Amino acid sequence: MLKQANQIRENWHLDISEPLTINNILFSVQATPYGINGGISTRDNRFDWSFSQGVLDQFYETQYRPFSALYYEDKLARLVNIKSKINAKEAEAIARHALHGLGLDENRLHLIEPPRVKQYKHEDSNGMVYPLPMFNVGWYVKGYTGLTDPDEPRVTFDISGITKTVSEYFNPHTPRVPLPTNYFQMLGLPANYLETLPARERRRLGLPPLTNAPAAVTNLTQ
Repeated sequence: MLKQANQIRENWHLDISEPLTINNILFSVQATPYGINGGISTRDNRFDWSFSQGVLDQFYETQYRPFSALYYEDKLARLVNIKSKINAKEAEAIARHALHGLGLDENRLHLIEPPRVKQYKHEDSNGMVYPLPMFNVGWYVKGYTGLTDPDEPRVTFDISGITKTVSEYFNPHTPRVPLPTNYFQMLGLPANYLETLPARERRRLGLPPLTNAPAAVTNLTQ
């Protein structure tokens, strides 16, 4: 996780003056049968990375992410007076560059082109609409039939028109990487740990039943 966070720090030109180390971050780690889940944040809580099964699926920067401003009138009043340093086309280019900086590309993720690009706006109590210096760039995913809103893109970047960098990223479609062959030994567990779990625990973890497991005893087989 720390290696990925540092790569993003460099590739996305984040406002972090020195490399991230175990001594200047806050972190949480949870080992699962599918890989490591967890998170990293800078000690000032400005930057935050979330990982699922060993890969990054969310990032945000609290100072310029839209959520930090859209529901606060004082922040909106300040933002409406700031002219964006980029336009929609440039925001899209920044998002693509950031995606490629993660080692991903549009074809690998089955993204539908072109992405939806919109500039956030604020409507005041008099009905006046003001553009805000922030953009959302989002792609729909080919073949996605999940339960979330089909009208909303699945892979999204929020781009700050003030810093010209990524302020938020969300992507639940990042391909998962295979576990190291010694993953369970690294956790101090036997290599066949999953095969030692009882059927009930395997179901709880979403694991398939063992093919060589003994048949369940019911009142029909007794």
